[in-house]
Amino acid sequence: MKKIVSLMLTVVLCLACAVTVFADTEYKVGRDVEFSGQTDFDYFYTYTDKDVNYKCFSVVSAEGQRFYAAVKENLYEYYRATFAGQSLTLNGAYQRAADDGSPVIKIRTQITFDEKGKKVSTLLDELLVPVLKVNADSLDFQTIYDVFDDRALTVANDGSYITFDTNPYNFKDSFLFTDVVLREIKLANQIYGLPDWLYEEMVSTKALDGRQKESFDRLTVTWTYSPNTGLEVTYRKNN
Repeated sequence: MKKIVSLMLTVVLCLACAVTVFADTEYKVGRDVEFSGQTDFDYFYTYTDKDVNYKCFSVVSAEGQRFYAAVKENLYEYYRATFAGQSLTLNGAYQRAADDGSPVIKIRTQITFDEKGKKVSTLLDELLVPVLKVNADSLDFQTIYDVFDDRALTVANDGSYITFDTNPYNFKDSFLFTDVVLREIKLANQIYGLPDWLYEEMVSTKALDGRQKESFDRLTVTWTYSPNTGLEVTYRKNN
């Protein structure tokens, strides 16, 4: 009897070790993971990393494997409004194992396929634009910052403005951030329902034009351009 109990304990320990080894070999922190399944926003996992709170919705594969898709907690309901009840494929960086052992993935893109079967990756901030636009009146600038999660953006301490800077570190003649930030400016304009011509005005501004300003119902937008330090755009809410 003692031998049987001992053998059972050995088997249990071996299985536990095998699960740990499997998790360690299949997933590495920071490594990209692509996963598919049905979303469930009512079954979630939460954690905090570097003072940022994350809330993770479930994505359950056809085989029953659960994944947790991690997003910043203040954006959770926007993700619910965008992706609830959908079967989809997501990609992001592995963060950790949840308490139930399921992998936690900080999601970045949705994967789809075009009519020719070619894989298409779409950044999630772009997919959130329609629901953010509907809620534009209640959005604060910190939410906009968290949507883009980009250090090239700056929010005032009092939340009164947000600035997009294509050369945030003022490196001379640097274009490292230009394409990314211009894309984010275009999306911000869409979220706030600003006219298409505004973006065209921004990107065609020259240094000699000086500081530009346009006022709209919700916002006042100012911008400047320098060939050395790039384009800087600031959005302020109208009182």
